[in-house]
Order: sequence, then structure tokens, then C-alpha cells
Amino acid sequence: MAMLGFCMRVRPLQPLRHLCIPARLAARPLPLGRVGRTSRTLLLGSTLGFATLAPFSPLAPLFPLAPSLAGQLNCEEAQGAQPQEIANVPAPGGTSKTDSAKPFCAKNDAKDTPVGGIGRIAAAMLCWSFFAGIWFVSITMPAALMWSLATAKWKLTSALLAAYCFPHVITMPSLPQSCSHAFWHGVQGWFPELEIVHVGEPEPEPSSRERRLFCIHPHGIYTLGALTLPNHMPEIRLCIAPYLYHFAPAFRIFAELLGVKLGSTGPRDLKHLMETKNTPMAIVPGGFEEATITCRGTERVFLKTRGGFIKYALRHGYDLVPCFTVGDSDMFSNPQGAWKFRWWLNGLSIPAVLPFGFPVLPLLPKRVRVKLAIGAPLHMPQIQNPSREDVEKHRKRYLAALKATYEEAVQGTASAGRPFEVW
Repeated sequence: MAMLGFCMRVRPLQPLRHLCIPARLAARPLPLGRVGRTSRTLLLGSTLGFATLAPFSPLAPLFPLAPSLAGQLNCEEAQGAQPQEIANVPAPGGTSKTDSAKPFCAKNDAKDTPVGGIGRIAAAMLCWSFFAGIWFVSITMPAALMWSLATAKWKLTSALLAAYCFPHVITMPSLPQSCSHAFWHGVQGWFPELEIVHVGEPEPEPSSRERRLFCIHPHGIYTLGALTLPNHMPEIRLCIAPYLYHFAPAFRIFAELLGVKLGSTGPRDLKHLMETKNTPMAIVPGGFEEATITCRGTERVFLKTRGGFIKYALRHGYDLVPCFTVGDSDMFSNPQGAWKFRWWLNGLSIPAVLPFGFPVLPLLPKRVRVKLAIGAPLHMPQIQNPSREDVEKHRKRYLAALKATYEEAVQGTASAGRPFEVW
């Protein structure tokens, strides 16, 4: 009785008079003051992100009150008949996309409950922040290695060299599909609208050849088309720059965890992939030069001196599929000028860009409306040893097909009326 009376006399325990809790424990406040502002922000973002991405988890039935983003995996239930209209657009080869592709939620509708909208944006910001960190680490690792060598930081040098060797020795297993879906939908959820459409008319006599090379334009800063296509077509192999494939271990490990099949656009690597008839494959023909000329309010491609991918397609018999991402160039501001110096950096496989995107976090893209247009496949004859005239002839054919894809894709978008610039 004396102990109970002591507990009742303690001020912090007056609302809990039916419980007997030692006063020294009940009166002690939670140590929230020791948690920094950054940690509290991350905790809030993680909580909102967990509430948003809970439907993707196998334990989703345990969270019936979580904001529903799982409907994005089933477009018919989430947005009615609209995705069905997009699914019926003729796909490459003249077949219906409904027969070969999984349902895709063409638009990220921001008109959601307040908690769901905030949670969706918080989850998307978390995914993009992680991806931007991977990108930044991949770009700066060579500089860190040179600095560690110059300053005789041998432990750091050993760690960096081990990181470089790791993806060439060990192949990382893919994460569960629910995790990869959560990340991809988090990335796509950052934009108010992201749409994938098939445009263009197939050739009168569609090619029955199964080997296809998807060519993604523009490069932009992050190449959103290359980030979107593997989720839309899981069987596709994304061929990236040799530097990213061989000397960016963080980027390669991250892609392998997400289940993305990677390849290199290096001459030997690409030749081996085509000789073994890997299909479908995707490349970004403009390369780092196309990233360098990225500028808001313009639509530019770097193809005047690009003929290598045409030569490989002719030699190995690959049809080319032009793809254009409308809105990619508006995601970042990128200063222009100093071209000779920047071309020199590009020759060293260094993207000479200085991006500024979202005002608070400049390495995140601006929230713009995006449309990925996939054109009709362009049949390429197989020529064992194509001449320069052959390469130039079919490069002009490809440019015409890409321009037609662009003109059809920009209709009704902010890019309508912009000239199609070829550098």
C-alpha cells in the first residue's frame, strides 16, 4: 500500500493511477533530444515510405489501412479502362502489346488521399536519393582512388581496389520481385505522370527477325528511359558504357540486386553479345556527349558522328527500335558552353555535366510529366562487311524514323513545337 501511494503521488503517473510503475522510469522522458534533425527527417520519411510501400510486401494483408499503391500493379483496377487503351496500341512487329507485355500503369495519379500522396512522394524521394547517391559514388570513385594513391592511404586504396574487383568475381543474387517492384514504382512515382506508349506504323512487310536493339534517346542526366524500360520489359539486356560496366562497382551491384540484365557497349563486349544472339538489347547511342548537350527547353540528340551501332546492327542482323523519352531534358538544368574541354572529358568517359534539378535536392530530377515513346522496329539488312556508304545510308534511315517517333510522341506535351536538334 505504501508503494502504491508513492506511485500515485508522482505527477507523471496521475493519468495512469491504475498501474504501478516505478516513478524513476515513468518520469524519465524519451531521449528524442539526442536524435539529430537529419535522423528525425529520415525516420519520418522511412515511416511514410513504409506505410506507402506496405502493399508491395508479402505481409500486405496485415496492413489494411496502408495507402494503396498496389493498384499500380493492376492497372485495370487502379485506373479503369485507360491502361487497356494503351495496352491495345500496336507493339513492335504488329502484335498487340496486351499479348506480350504485363499491365503497366501509364499514369501516376497524384490525386490521392493526403497521407497517401505525402507517403508516395516520400517513398519516391527516398528511392531517388539512393539512386542519386549510387550515381555520385560511381562517378567519383576514380578520383577517390587517385587521391588515396597520391596521399598513401593504402587501406583505402585496398578497399577501393577490392570494390572494383568484386562484381567481376561474384555475381549478386537478385532481390525478391516485390522489392524491385517497390523500387521501380518508387522511382516512377516521383513524377506526376509517366506514360509508355507505342507509336509509329510497322513496315508493310514486318520483319520476322527476333533480334532487336532498342535505341534510347535522349541520354539526359540519368537516362530515365533506360531506367523505365527494364521494368516494362524484364527480359531486355541494358548495355551501358564500358566505364559504368567495368569500373563502377556500386552501379553494377545495385543493378544486379534489382534483377536488371547488364551488358557493355565496348566493341568486344557488344560483338560477343550480338554473336551469341542476345535479344532484346537496349543501348543509349548518344552516350556521354548527349548528356553534355542536355539543356532545358530543348530536344537534342547526338547522332551526326554516331554510326557504330548502325554498323553492328548491319553486321549481326539486328532491327533497330527508336525510343524517345519526352520530358527527360526538362528534369535538370545543365550549363552550356566550353565545348572543347567538355568533349575532351567525354573522350575520357567522364560525363561533363553540372546538373541542378529539384530545388531542395539538386541531384534529384524536377517533377515533370514524362512519356516514353517506343517506335516501330526499323528493319536492317544483314551485311557481313558494311561499307561507309551502307552505314551512312542506314544512319539517315534511322534518323528519319527517330524524328517521326519524336514528332508523334510530343503531341499534347510541353515539348510540342520544339525543334528536333541533331548534333
